[in-house]
Amino acid sequence: MKMGVHTLADKVRRPCRGADCDMSFIYAFINSEDVARHCREIGHRFTPIQSAYLIDHSYRHTLGEKHRAFQWGTEHMQDEEMLFGSEGRAAVREGRKPETLHCFLQKYMHLQNQCLDEFFDVSESCVYK
Repeated sequence: MKMGVHTLADKVRRPCRGADCDMSFIYAFINSEDVARHCREIGHRFTPIQSAYLIDHSYRHTLGEKHRAFQWGTEHMQDEEMLFGSEGRAAVREGRKPETLHCFLQKYMHLQNQCLDEFFDVSESCVYK
């Protein structure tokens, strides 16, 4: 780690090993402070998919902070098959393996970065300057 640079992983007090993963930082991504406090008090543990949802829907965090949290999740949290939605149900019906959360998050971050790059494009062929 570089001197003076802090990452999301620095907030974890102990190494993450499966169910022993310290996910206390996830409470900061909950939009309601009352709900966050209650979840913290009762020691509620979120699944990886629930955590990804909370991270994505936080209105207090920048896209960079969300991406760092997603990246931390893909490195430290258990991967899950995404069986919900029409694509997940179709995959099961057709005998295909459904997409996993980690794979989805990598694609999602790439798409968001691609959209940002296009939005801030200042070339002659862009629509907005």
